[in-house]
Amino acid sequence: MAQFPASNAAHSDHSHDHGIHHDQPASGIKRWLFATNHKDIGTMYLMFSMIMFFIGGAMAMLMRAELFKPGLQLMDPVFYNQMTTNHALIMIFGAVMPAFVGLANWMIPMQIGAPDMALPRMNNFSFWILPFAFTLLLSTLFVPGGMPAAGWTLYPPLSLQTGDSFPMLIFAIHMMGASSIMGAINVIVTIMNMRAPASTGITAISKYAVISQDQQNSGIFSKFMPGARMFMMVTITLMAPMMEEAPIM
Repeated sequence: MAQFPASNAAHSDHSHDHGIHHDQPASGIKRWLFATNHKDIGTMYLMFSMIMFFIGGAMAMLMRAELFKPGLQLMDPVFYNQMTTNHALIMIFGAVMPAFVGLANWMIPMQIGAPDMALPRMNNFSFWILPFAFTLLLSTLFVPGGMPAAGWTLYPPLSLQTGDSFPMLIFAIHMMGASSIMGAINVIVTIMNMRAPASTGITAISKYAVISQDQQNSGIFSKFMPGARMFMMVTITLMAPMMEEAPIM
């Protein structure tokens, strides 16, 4: 039997341990900066949404305090318009939309039996655009003329009265839109291409079994929701185009 020197065995063990060390997931700040796991990215989206909710909510509280009774109480009309504009932008683009994408990141892979989102690196990039976009938006508070005060629709003539902050606002909205589009593309591609075969009750039975079950169990639905059967069948058809080839339970 061949004998290996002890030094070679130790070197082999060291190399093995070194490989195991590199296979471990990143920890600390790197885990979040370079995250591709859908749950980590979903958590970041939801945390960011909560922070933006509190910032937008603080602006709403300032507005309600001003409207507590007639007359000017706490702020001048220009600053009030600034709070109205940025409250709406932050709540829509910073709280509601990221919350939806965060929930989609958490839930969709688990619901369709996928290991992760279809485009994990783009998923990471689409999130990290948002902190820069809202930092740019909120920094307009410190530029000459203050924050945008044109209303969240940004229509003239109020948009013509906004100073240096208006180009910053437009660029920030473009960044938010790019993030939202990338998140939507990721969700659509994941649902269309990464569904596990026979992962749900819909794809695990034949089309004819679905029709038969629907005819048997739709009594009370048909009385109160006449279109429920049609809606269900259209949804099933869209979700499982190859249902005739699916295995029968």
